[in-house]
Amino acid sequence: MNLAWVAVLVTGLAAGGIGLLWFLQGSDLVHVEPIACVGDCEPVVGHHPEWQIAGIVGVLVGALSTTYALRQLRSER
Repeated sequence: MNLAWVAVLVTGLAAGGIGLLWFLQGSDLVHVEPIACVGDCEPVVGHHPEWQIAGIVGVLVGALSTTYALRQLRSER
């Protein structure tokens, strides 16, 4: 098993999870307080299309990375 493809798989899963969180926050379905804030940070509340778009991009990148890594790992068997 190639560790590089495992790293791509884990990164893809993380990107997809973060993208899903961003999409849900932008849709005003999830409310998360800022954790490591240095300045005057405010939570993302309300409908924010920018966060929805960033979330969709994150989910797509994560899904493509995960699918590609799984195909590469299966072909190595």
